[in-house]
Parts: sequence; C-alpha cells; structure tokens
Amino acid sequence: MSKNVKIALIVLGLGALVALTVILRREKTIVDATTAKIEDTIDQLDPAARAAVVAKLGLEAKDKALEAKDRVFS
Repeated sequence: MSKNVKIALIVLGLGALVALTVILRREKTIVDATTAKIEDTIDQLDPAARAAVVAKLGLEAKDKALEAKDRVFS
C-alpha cells in the first residue's frame, strides 16, 4: 500500500470517529434530558406512588437483564 493510500485511510478513519463522537454526544444529551424529565415526574408523586413506580421499574429492569443474560448464555 502506498503512503498516500495509508494517509487517506487514516483521514477517513478519523473522520468516522469524529462523526460517531458527534452522534453519541447528541444521543447522550437526549438521554440525559429524558432521564431528568422522568426523575422530575417521579419526584412529584406522593411517597407511596413513588415507591410503587420505583418497584415496578426495578422489576422490569431485572426481567430485561435476565432475558438478556438468557439470550447471551443460551
């Protein structure tokens, strides 16, 4: 491979990394905003309702983790 081809591949790789970084930062911003909105909504609930919501979310997260584990290790 010639030196110019190697340089071109490096430049293309760096460009791809920059593009992915921009996309991931945008996604992180969206996730952070959504998380803040959910936390604010949960904080507005009375303590009993908040405990029920947190328990349900915890069970759902546990179920998803077990399903993912089963898919990976089956």
